[in-house]
Amino acid sequence: MGLNVRRAGLRTFLTNVALGLMFLPVLLVPVHAESASCDSIMQAMRIPQPEAEPTLKLLPPIADCTQAQSGMFAMNSNALARATPASPDQIYGTWLGDDVYHYSLGLTLPGQEVITIAEGSAPGEIMIRQAWFHLSYEAADAANFDDEGRWIPYVAKGVLLAADDPGSYRPDHMNPIDYPALPMSGERALDLWRMERINHFDGVVSFAVDGETLVLSTEFLAQPFRTPERRTATFSRVSPGAPDLAIATIDAIGLTVSGNFDCLTHQISEGHGPFIDALGPDGLKAWREHMAKLHVATSERNAFMARFKGQKPSQAEMDGFKELQTRIQDLSQSEQMTNLKIIAAGPATLCPPL
Repeated sequence: MGLNVRRAGLRTFLTNVALGLMFLPVLLVPVHAESASCDSIMQAMRIPQPEAEPTLKLLPPIADCTQAQSGMFAMNSNALARATPASPDQIYGTWLGDDVYHYSLGLTLPGQEVITIAEGSAPGEIMIRQAWFHLSYEAADAANFDDEGRWIPYVAKGVLLAADDPGSYRPDHMNPIDYPALPMSGERALDLWRMERINHFDGVVSFAVDGETLVLSTEFLAQPFRTPERRTATFSRVSPGAPDLAIATIDAIGLTVSGNFDCLTHQISEGHGPFIDALGPDGLKAWREHMAKLHVATSERNAFMARFKGQKPSQAEMDGFKELQTRIQDLSQSEQMTNLKIIAAGPATLCPPL
């Protein structure tokens, strides 16, 4: 999708949101009712059915969901009630944020939090990397991936030190968390709101686990009076690289992030589902290798265009660029790619429509 089209889409989206907020009762009508049932959406996004009344009081429900079910789109309250303090070995891995409530309702641009936790270089240390997976409306999406298809942008990265309580860690003030100044949506007010919601690592962080669910609880000072408060979020364990391949697939075949990123990440992680079936006999390994080749070719094209911006390349360089364009076109029209695009555009979908 071209940059101008994406910007136009963003302006249209923000205009619709603004108009919707002027007529809030209209937004209270479930927006997914004619697309998919609550149960099918929850199943595709691996959201468990609630075991108790919701702890969060939300506004509109998702699709035909009850309030308790809608609450599970924001946080896994089942795990919150059962989780026990985690040992370091239990928290290492890749964790997909469970909070999909606002974008599932259509109130915000879609995106999802992913946290990777690894063993630190010294006893009592852990390494954290927090990223926000989305497709940018302000820059070329290919720039978000390295040559191996890994997602480059991050919103926080650094070291946490073991604190006094089991499963708790604190920032290393001698080695502060790295917070790059990266916009996440192109709309500053939305970015600030979202950054506040996922700002987990300013104070003591407690990790607890319930099976394959991580419960992250943060102590922070609420502004402007610096009142001590606690924020809790839940995450689902996924396989390393699954979010990266999911967002790359969405970008490559022209899907929306909303309703597809979470669903595809889980299918890739688990190795089964409509997406895996659609890959055919070549399977997930071949698709991962194919996407890596596409990222390399796209990076080469971007580098060429940047290098010759404002100046004319030689004939030999233009011939090389044409060969590169042909390679990208061939990769974009492979059998797997074509099959996925046909399925995504037809009545049988890779994920339930939101």
